[in-house]
Amino acid sequence: MSDIKKSGQGKDKQGRDSNKKRKPEFHRQNYKKLARLDTKWRKPRGHQSKLRKSKKGHAKRPRIGYKSPKVLIGLIDGLKPRRVFNLDDLKDTDPKKEIIIIASGVGLKKRQTIVERAKELGIRVRNLRRIKRKLIIRKKKTEKEAKKESEKEVKEKDAKEKTSDKKSERS
Repeated sequence: MSDIKKSGQGKDKQGRDSNKKRKPEFHRQNYKKLARLDTKWRKPRGHQSKLRKSKKGHAKRPRIGYKSPKVLIGLIDGLKPRRVFNLDDLKDTDPKKEIIIIASGVGLKKRQTIVERAKELGIRVRNLRRIKRKLIIRKKKTEKEAKKESEKEVKEKDAKEKTSDKKSERS
């Protein structure tokens, strides 16, 4: 048996740490008693705190032993994340080992081209939902603007017809 299997730090099908099943959720002390407290972990500092003293029967505290193996740290779905700023960055990416994250400073038009090129190459995009949301918002805005413009044109035509009707009545 290998050392990895002995320590229980192997990978499952998605490339995640198999220790996650045994890793407890670390919650803040008394988060159930006080509604104003969030569940996010905070170090217990009380003088008589049983959690600080790590007494039996109380919640577990984060320790170095719960850490994931170095090989798996930073991976997203078993793939190494890579920041992309333009189309040239896609050339070096390996679809089997890497997942791309489009940088926040990239504009919407360039994002669209990057996403389309990534689909062609079979590369997964991590922050795709945000792009889709922006595209939907942009489409709605353009539809509203087109509607307003068409309404303006209709009003202008009506106004021209009224003025032409008035001129014809006068003569």
